[in-house]
Amino acid sequence: MLKDAEIKSMASYVTFRQLYDDGKNDIYYIIARFAENVLATQKWYSFGLTELVEQMRSEFGFDIPDYVIKTSLKRLKYLERKEGKYYIASKNTNKECGVVSETQKSALENNQKLMDALIKYIEEKRS
Repeated sequence: MLKDAEIKSMASYVTFRQLYDDGKNDIYYIIARFAENVLATQKWYSFGLTELVEQMRSEFGFDIPDYVIKTSLKRLKYLERKEGKYYIASKNTNKECGVVSETQKSALENNQKLMDALIKYIEEKRS
């Protein structure tokens, strides 16, 4: 049986794929959207790269190398990097910040419905 973490990871990959299929086929752009989602949900105004990598791993199940996330963060024009830390430089953050949350929420709901239907089917066949 799948664990919640595995279902969350599946939803994250579905979200990633959906963004890619929606014409946002720049991988760094998509990773930046996931990073942006972490910044919004955690309400971070400053952070270190390692901290962000760990949070993305925890929240989405992604194991993305630091250097890939670092390159992706260059897509977020409102971030400034000083002395190894990142700072949100303006309140004009990207309006697409919710795109990951909404797409992932939808994927989680669909995955849960699929798992529930599968479990019900197996239980009916056992009876």
